[in-house]
Amino acid sequence: MILDKLSDDILNALKICSDIANNEQIKIFLIGGVVRDLLIDKQTLDIDVCLESDAIEFANILKKENKIEILQIQPDLHTVKVQFSNDVILDLASTRKEAYPKASYLPEITDFYCPLSEDIKRRDFTINSMMIDILTNELIDPFNGKNDLENKIIRIQKRR
Repeated sequence: MILDKLSDDILNALKICSDIANNEQIKIFLIGGVVRDLLIDKQTLDIDVCLESDAIEFANILKKENKIEILQIQPDLHTVKVQFSNDVILDLASTRKEAYPKASYLPEITDFYCPLSEDIKRRDFTINSMMIDILTNELIDPFNGKNDLENKIIRIQKRR
């Protein structure tokens, strides 16, 4: 199982998150570099968690249950950095959809709390578009990032 490669402390933090997400009926995923690093057996401490919900509200639920300390909130991006009592730090992000008004412009956020299938379309490389469903430990890889990783290919994620 992919998640078993993480430290016990990180697994405990993810278990707390998955239990609350399950109770709140929120889909929750590991996404991006942490997934890539797990697949190549590289140690990582940069843990990105994506929710099909409001990450700030989710962090407040964790805080209310005395599970975390909120370190930083970016309300414009709906992201929050949290720290658990075992010192594990997670970056929680709400799913979002982006559009580029013109080539080489910064993206504009067009929607928050969209399905994860929309969020991953905004990722830079196919190897950063992979995700793991924390509840099922299932790798989700619609853009063949794992194949690119195995073949040592860095392919730009096409904007859809």
